[in-house]
Amino acid sequence: GGYGMGGGLMGGGAPGHFSGYNAEHTLAENGLTEAYQLAMNRVLAEAAEMGAHGVIGMNLTLRPAGETRQVIEFTVVGTAVRRAGAAPLPFPFTCHLSGQDLTKLLRVGYMPVAFVLGISVVETWIGCTTDYQLRSWTGAEVTQMSEAIETSRMGAAEHLETQAARVADGVIGVETRFSEMEMGERAQLVQTIATGTAVRRFHNEPPLEPSLVMIRLWDRTDQDQI
Repeated sequence: GGYGMGGGLMGGGAPGHFSGYNAEHTLAENGLTEAYQLAMNRVLAEAAEMGAHGVIGMNLTLRPAGETRQVIEFTVVGTAVRRAGAAPLPFPFTCHLSGQDLTKLLRVGYMPVAFVLGISVVETWIGCTTDYQLRSWTGAEVTQMSEAIETSRMGAAEHLETQAARVADGVIGVETRFSEMEMGERAQLVQTIATGTAVRRFHNEPPLEPSLVMIRLWDRTDQDQI
């Protein structure tokens, strides 16, 4: 990439982008996706080396590396788990679920397949109308920015669904993170990252949930007793 005329980030990321328009920045998306895949591949390699069946409680962190905004660091951490006596899997599963949530998921007939991610980056080049709205003393929606955020959100959801559809029946626990970055002069990047756990049904008729045991924590005969 690089800075094109007027400060808009060009280099194939947002072709034909000019003042007052928004465009998907595929160059930035591809770079972020590649960094994420590198981090995930290293997590899977480490889990497989340990003989783990999966990685749970995964947490994703995204931050600038050093003082430059052009280098981004992905960090993925989780807890490798293994079922005693079970045969090894070709590839460990990954999910962001806790141990308790994983147990609940298995009891209703679903299993985690993969921790999935969708990234959408939209470049916004502020036009005259938006510039006027930003400088106005009256309250009004800045429509160009609203459209950029909505486009980014919908794009991230679409990418997440596409990735999950390759290996699973659906996605649970979806979380979204929104951020924006000034790119010089009148250009901005609006970024949305959506994450979740892709799941697949392995049992057609989930077993009935057992009754919960109810235990009183407060003794009415002694208010100080718990």
